[in-house]
Amino acid sequence: MSNLPSKRPVISTVFPEVEPVLTIPLTDLAPYQPEPVAVTRRIGDCAERGGGMLVHGMDGSEISFRPYLSTDGNLYAAVIYDEAVGNSRMIAWDAGCFFTFPEGTGLTTSPSTSSPTCLAMRDWCSPI
Repeated sequence: MSNLPSKRPVISTVFPEVEPVLTIPLTDLAPYQPEPVAVTRRIGDCAERGGGMLVHGMDGSEISFRPYLSTDGNLYAAVIYDEAVGNSRMIAWDAGCFFTFPEGTGLTTSPSTSSPTCLAMRDWCSPI
């Protein structure tokens, strides 16, 4: 470390100094339109919650997604409309299920934490 002045660092520019070898026009592309998916409303059927993800909408809304094990034994991925936990059980559960995981997929306590409420999907992704 030194307090002596030095030359300014070289900062890369946004555009290269030479002409590109190939240019791909984007004018003929159409915006991606995701396929609609059926959503099934399920109320009060949560046995265990998996780790979730919160997405902030452009309008300031918050949308929560998470996998969960249902009381019917299936594992679902869902957008959560309402959830509340109390006395070590689900007090409120209202979810829109958009995916059912294949049979044999389950939830397990994450090895990175000892918290029983920190759940992760098991047997869904192949080991590397």
